[in-house]
Amino acid sequence: MVTDLQERSDQINSSDQNKIIIKEISIESEDQNQKKIKESKRLFNEGSALNNQNKYQEAIVCLDKAISINNQYDFAWNNKDNQLLNIIIQDMHYIIRINTKKQFYVMTKLYLLILNMIPIGLIRSNKGILQYN
Repeated sequence: MVTDLQERSDQINSSDQNKIIIKEISIESEDQNQKKIKESKRLFNEGSALNNQNKYQEAIVCLDKAISINNQYDFAWNNKDNQLLNIIIQDMHYIIRINTKKQFYVMTKLYLLILNMIPIGLIRSNKGILQYN
């Protein structure tokens, strides 16, 4: 009987210790998630600052890092799409400058690209999948 009580007491203590360990792990996990969110926001802000300086390639690198840390970060996905479009537009302007004969061709391509992206209202969902607005 004393042995049974001792075993029961050990089981209860073990159960309580497991609950404490689980709670500590969940607190650590929550802290790590908060750190990841802060880091992804910092990288997003850095990417936005680079965009304002017309440094689109560097902005994409920052946004890629933010997305790799938090792939649910909608603003980073959207901003990355905008940076890619900025690069395309920048390249097309360069082509027009060096070869004015291709101006009509390039402007038509740019128009079709924008026409396909904007009017139908495609945006990224929080899962990174394109969906209609």
